[in-house]
Amino acid sequence: MRIRHIFPTTSARDTVSGERAFFSRNQTGDFLYFFTTRQTRYEGWYLQQDRQFIKIIERIGIASPVAISGITTTGQCHFIEYENSMHMGYKLVPGRSGLTVNASQPVPIQITLDTRAMYDQPQFGRQYKVTTDKEGYLIRYRDETLAGPVYLHLRSTATLQLKQEWQPQSYPRDEKRHSPPAVLYTYFLGTITTDFLAFGAGRSAGAAREASLAASKQRLQPPQTSINYTHDTLPSHVSTAKAAVTQALRYLQTEEGIYAGLPWFHQVWSRDELIASLGYSKEDQKEVIEQYLGHPLVEGELPTYIGSGTTCADGVGWLCLLVREYGEQELSQENRERLLRFLDTAHTQLKQYRQAGHGLIISGHNATWMDTIGRSGFRIEIQCMYGLLLELLYALTGEAAYEQEHLRFLGTVKQMFWEGSYLRDGLADPSIRPNIFLAYLLQPALLNRNSWQLCFDTALSHLQAPWGGLASLDTKNPGYQPESTGEDNRSYHNGDSWFFINNLAATALHRFDSRRYGAAVVDILQSSTREILFEHMIGQPGEISSGSQMDSYGCGIQAFSGGTYLALLRELEGYGKQDRDSMAFFWGPTAASTAAN
Repeated sequence: MRIRHIFPTTSARDTVSGERAFFSRNQTGDFLYFFTTRQTRYEGWYLQQDRQFIKIIERIGIASPVAISGITTTGQCHFIEYENSMHMGYKLVPGRSGLTVNASQPVPIQITLDTRAMYDQPQFGRQYKVTTDKEGYLIRYRDETLAGPVYLHLRSTATLQLKQEWQPQSYPRDEKRHSPPAVLYTYFLGTITTDFLAFGAGRSAGAAREASLAASKQRLQPPQTSINYTHDTLPSHVSTAKAAVTQALRYLQTEEGIYAGLPWFHQVWSRDELIASLGYSKEDQKEVIEQYLGHPLVEGELPTYIGSGTTCADGVGWLCLLVREYGEQELSQENRERLLRFLDTAHTQLKQYRQAGHGLIISGHNATWMDTIGRSGFRIEIQCMYGLLLELLYALTGEAAYEQEHLRFLGTVKQMFWEGSYLRDGLADPSIRPNIFLAYLLQPALLNRNSWQLCFDTALSHLQAPWGGLASLDTKNPGYQPESTGEDNRSYHNGDSWFFINNLAATALHRFDSRRYGAAVVDILQSSTREILFEHMIGQPGEISSGSQMDSYGCGIQAFSGGTYLALLRELEGYGKQDRDSMAFFWGPTAASTAAN
């Protein structure tokens, strides 16, 4: 199957096997998520209502079994292409809860509904009522879980052959991910033969009709079939992925902050937002810093999310890294004073509640980013985050006491975590994990240059996957899980490769020695770029892959995967400006065509 991305100034293509999905979201918060064939109960057309996503349509597709040849996306428009040279396009209405579907010729189109809140699975009391009006068809839905009815209006001059039948649907992707139920009943509305459909949805019949009217005024222009792919290389793919990720991060933006992901994780989590912000513009980074300096601290830690009863052990550390990357000296005097007060409070509370007698900082159960394997105790990246906090306090105050505490602390960390050729993941855990690379980004002064080189060589030999990413656990460890196990979490932090960690690891390796680790950096860049453009939700930065093979079986859009990808590109672009010859070393070996056709 051919995948094509066409943006105004950049494009990319490749050939893939297996099913792929497209995704888009509009200004009202609604989103559209369809695989080429039905794969998961989470796909469909969703409305956002009062911080809740309500699924309206399960599937809109051709009734006859025509083989699919590819997907072309132009960002907001998505076209499924068929082997008989036909295509069907999908586009949400900007600013309205409307959807336009446009085929290249009249074809029988099947419409299947599954109206429910995303995580609800009502079994009884589900009622659809279909009526006709002069513009088309009005469908009202009620059940016991939704507060009031939901309306769908289908605007068409063609006749809908009503079926109105509950049918079981199986979801192979959910089954593979051990995510029950893998079978649900959906409502087959019927079949309509046409080349154009306009849908509108809302909490009232009038709102649904207005949205379908707006959808009826859209016309989808298919992209040209002949595109110049002369420069279809890794650099051009990176350019296209950058445009796609920039758009994806806009999809996740809300008034409260950025969602951790979609279709799952639609909450604003401190850790995820701070990591994602590493790839933001300077102005946007400043806004995030200002926002988090006003957040409360609980025993020296940030809440998992505002109003949460739990905290994350690394939230303050990620904020410190964001400040360091932004440049604390570039903050206004007012913000420097706010930062000092915030860090001083964090320092005092951490010493009181989290610092043990030997000086290390302890983390609670599931309080680090690896939040499914417990990991309580003394963890390497948490120590380095505390070290960065001390470093910033010294930079802000010039007080020698902070500098002395910082140096003593680094000495303690090195003494207790250095294993002779690598940094152990925890004081009581000698495992090799990619948190080693976070340690370098946070506190490069922890080890001398020779020790860091030995550490990175060891880590790469134990973590590097054949497809370019890094496993979340030493591949030689008995607990390593080579394939993603989905919701049962066995592999989640014990083998699955996390794209945000891969991107940060590449940043660390590049900063340390771009020539020695150039191949590893390019491998990570290439794998992250490929995942964004050609895996799972095409054009979206995904969450995880299996360690043994690239398969992208996690959340379709993950904010911190996208943010760290942009941060990595900024790192490489800055390097290129400083040293064009060295940049040629980076790109040269990979500048051959990456397209299959």
